[in-house]
Amino acid sequence: MTDKFPDGFFVAYKLFTGGSFPPGGTWGGILDGPVTDEAELVDKILEAFKDDYKKILSGTLKVWFCAPGVPVENCTVWAIAVACYELWHRGTQ
Repeated sequence: MTDKFPDGFFVAYKLFTGGSFPPGGTWGGILDGPVTDEAELVDKILEAFKDDYKKILSGTLKVWFCAPGVPVENCTVWAIAVACYELWHRGTQ
């Protein structure tokens, strides 16, 4: 494979619960690969939580920023704040 990862990208996971998931849930990716654009990241987060936006605040979202040569940065709090702002800005509740 000759493709390389971008110089910096986001990775996001959601805790899936209920239905066929085991007790305590299962963490799964909500992106279709590394995302470099902040607006695309927020859109993917909102899509993943469209059934219940309040769950964004319940510890069921984890977001990291990865870049070569630096430690992985946990940016979950930032992502939650930006997603909540976008919900408010769109008038979605």
